[in-house]
Amino acid sequence: MPANNIFSPIVGGSVQTTYVDQMATALPGDLAFNDNSLVDAVIASDSTRYGIPAGRGIVLSYTESAVRPGVDRMIAKLPASADTQIDGIVVRNQQMQSNSNAEPVWFDGRTMNILRTNRVGGRIWVKLQEGSVSSGDEVNVLVGGATPGAFSPAGTVTIPGAKYLGDFDASSGPVAALIEVGLQVEPAEEVIP
Repeated sequence: MPANNIFSPIVGGSVQTTYVDQMATALPGDLAFNDNSLVDAVIASDSTRYGIPAGRGIVLSYTESAVRPGVDRMIAKLPASADTQIDGIVVRNQQMQSNSNAEPVWFDGRTMNILRTNRVGGRIWVKLQEGSVSSGDEVNVLVGGATPGAFSPAGTVTIPGAKYLGDFDASSGPVAALIEVGLQVEPAEEVIP
């Protein structure tokens, strides 16, 4: 008679027949390709209880470290209505926490990851808050208001050189959209035989 094993069925085989508890793909803040070396660490600055959500645009400022005088550190915050540029996009990772809206966020004072918009760049999934876009369209971000840092064709700040990598429609509600920031492709040189 086989021993009763509480960790697997008596008849053998896997207890879990499907993988339903795995993380989804293409979530806001997910890097689309292996662009990990293009990610920077900055300090979150958020005075609300909601934190800075994954996949949102942020602005950076510099401040002297209270712990190490003479050393500057980058501070990231959601864009206010007076901001005129987006410096990065919040990257999702396992160290994030959840807010009361069940969003993955970075709370005030935490070291967070961003994909900079003015460096080499990369490809990242963002939340298209409203409207619809086509492949190659410019990328605009909402500043101030109820959803600062969210992406929308009606956004008032454009990320220079960024474009959508597909057609995405958020007219029925927010959707994940893939964008490319800061990647410059050199034209192929003409080869003379």
